[in-house]
Amino acid sequence: MGLQGRSKDDFIVAYPAALSNGKSFSWSEKENLTFFDAMILEVADNYCINRDGIFIVGHSLGGWFTQKLACLRGDLVKGMVAVGSGGYNGECTGPVTSLFYQNVNDQLSSYASGKSAEKIRLAVNQCEDISETVVI
Repeated sequence: MGLQGRSKDDFIVAYPAALSNGKSFSWSEKENLTFFDAMILEVADNYCINRDGIFIVGHSLGGWFTQKLACLRGDLVKGMVAVGSGGYNGECTGPVTSLFYQNVNDQLSSYASGKSAEKIRLAVNQCEDISETVVI
């Protein structure tokens, strides 16, 4: 089902912060995936949600993790948006609708890394190698 006819009241947004020990963020795959899974269960246990309508978004390191979640939880995630991040190249559980935003002048995450991420998702999603670049 598309988003036509939907209102802001039809959506639930969970906005977690990255895990930190006060000095750096956690890179533990197990810890972060466990947290994501627990967050989805918590929301599903307390609200009537459509498990076929779970979308994720992330920026920078969060964008990379968003792509990782799209691969590792592709059976659960319907769509993802990555902003200013490189790609995750690992085994994927299924196609996920994907949207990438990458600034050609980004000094921390190169445009090339965004194009690489796009290429990975095109292969996973078994899509043609076509895209549209929009310059604002």
